[in-house]
Formats: sequence, structure tokens, C-alpha cells
Amino acid sequence: MEYGEAYDEACKRELLEDTGLNVEVVRPLGLFDKYFMEYSNGDKLQNIGMLFLVKPISGRLLSKRTNETWSLKYFDINHTPELIFEQNKDMLKLVKDLFRQN
Repeated sequence: MEYGEAYDEACKRELLEDTGLNVEVVRPLGLFDKYFMEYSNGDKLQNIGMLFLVKPISGRLLSKRTNETWSLKYFDINHTPELIFEQNKDMLKLVKDLFRQN
């Protein structure tokens, strides 16, 4: 997030920058704020993330590697790539649970 930016604004901006897609934020799905990390130099941080349901409205997935995005691909919700961070695993679990409810 940039200073003064709202979560939904950051979501739309980051998705455009990192994927090439313009999106409409449909609704927030959850706040994930209980995650802590320590860098090799000893710096510690608390990682806070907000998960949104979004709807693509224009654009195309980037086809070239950038300094932040190596590749993009859609995948089946039940056959996802291995996730490293616990926060991402918890986000995926929430999404899977929402799909099961519908």
C-alpha cells in the first residue's frame, strides 16, 4: 500500500501492475494479520494482508517477465501450486471454504 491509499485502491493498482488486469473490487473476503517474519539480518515484521473478491473488467495477463512477476497462470482451485507462506495457505483455505458453501 502507498501512504494514504485504501486497501481496495491498493488491490486494484497492484493487480494492474503485477498482472495487467483492471479489476472491480466486489467485496472484501478477510483480513489476515497474525503473521510474523524475520529477515536474515534480524529485522522483524508483521505481515498484514487483505483478501478481496475481484472481477476482471479489462486488460490481459502479462506475457513478459517483470521485476515482480515471473509468470501468470490460471489454475483449478483444487490443484494449486505449492504455497510457501502460512498467510497464503490460510487465504486459499478461506476461498476453498467459500466455494464449498455455494
